[in-house]
Amino acid sequence: MKPRLLRLGGEFFWVTLGQGLVALGGLLGVRLLTEVLPPAVYGELALAMTIVAFVQVTVQQPLFESVRRFFHAASNAGEAPAFLQTMWRFARRISVGLVAGGLVVSLLLVAAGQGSWIGLWAAVLAVCLISTWNLALGGIQSATRRRAIVAGHEGLQQWLRFGLAAALVWWAGPHSSMAMTGYAMAAGLVVASQGWFLRGTLWRVPLDSAEPRPALARAWEGRLLAYAWPFGVWGAALSVQAASARWSLQQFEAAEAVGLFAVLYQVGHYPVALLMGGLSKFLAPVIFSRAGAGQDAGRVGEARRISRFLVASAVSLTLLATAVAALAHEQVFALLVAPEYRGVSWLLPLQVLGSGLFAASQAASMQSMLAANTRALLTPKIASASIGTVLNVLAAWRYGLPGVLYAGVLYGAISFLWIVRARSTFPRQPFP
Repeated sequence: MKPRLLRLGGEFFWVTLGQGLVALGGLLGVRLLTEVLPPAVYGELALAMTIVAFVQVTVQQPLFESVRRFFHAASNAGEAPAFLQTMWRFARRISVGLVAGGLVVSLLLVAAGQGSWIGLWAAVLAVCLISTWNLALGGIQSATRRRAIVAGHEGLQQWLRFGLAAALVWWAGPHSSMAMTGYAMAAGLVVASQGWFLRGTLWRVPLDSAEPRPALARAWEGRLLAYAWPFGVWGAALSVQAASARWSLQQFEAAEAVGLFAVLYQVGHYPVALLMGGLSKFLAPVIFSRAGAGQDAGRVGEARRISRFLVASAVSLTLLATAVAALAHEQVFALLVAPEYRGVSWLLPLQVLGSGLFAASQAASMQSMLAANTRALLTPKIASASIGTVLNVLAAWRYGLPGVLYAGVLYGAISFLWIVRARSTFPRQPFP
């Protein structure tokens, strides 16, 4: 028991350190970029990031979740070569699709006389391409519980992307394309480092094992697709909901309002989401490891008990963080953002509460992932995201920036309550 507690304590330390580095890098990065970018240009960058987010949650995050969920089981079964072969195939398909789609969009921009946006679009496409491989490699790191390496790369990427973005903007001028290029450069450096640290796993496993059988690779492909596709479907709905806040403000207010909202989102969302994300990243591999292949009812039951603790912790952290934001929003903004952004600090508690409730709903989703029954989440996630999108549009139209923040709180509450209620209908038996 003692060695196990020491090991878990060490893992918790590295996860906490990684999330702390990400949060600190993100907050300092906001300060850097708000000093060199005016709100309107910051708004352009925020709009461009909605495209990156859409790609990540619809096609890249499903790959990450599949790798994180099943790599451990595949390794234990001696099927790592077939699993890796399937993972590389998915990553290549995503990359080819992104390149093809990127070329089409570039031609459309030129045809529409919007060639000035090509630089920003090229940088967005580069970030999306590199992130595909970064998330795939990160899924293996997470599944194998290499906490120190995961923590280091998460912190490194956050510090590099804001640092390089600010440096390029300082060198070339306040252009959103330069900031996005800095993001792409940071992602490239991190994926190279990920590959170097995983070189043993990626190359030794296939060489030391039998050549993967085509039938086994096809079986893993079907299993991963069945697990992953719901992530992509509801991810599309969630990304539209998140983007609708920024694009609605762009439509009914101005790019400056988008920049102000982006700062609120980063200052309010980063600490809460990363704190809860750290807890989730610490517990998720433990939960999935306990559940195994999902064929032992006792192990699955133990994993469910840990997932309930995760949900309770998420709710408690949300309430605590909201109270801190309500008491110290002026001091937080005085420390973290440039003076021209500080007039909206009073909205920070709303952003924290909305982000926290949404993160709690994500934690509650773990129940269905244990049984590989991700389809059970389709209705609550897509329906609540659709309601959230409508709320964002109506709130931006009628009430502007404050309305969008209130809409975010309402959406977070709806999403959390719906997922919690749906948990009672999730299958209790192990999946086949």
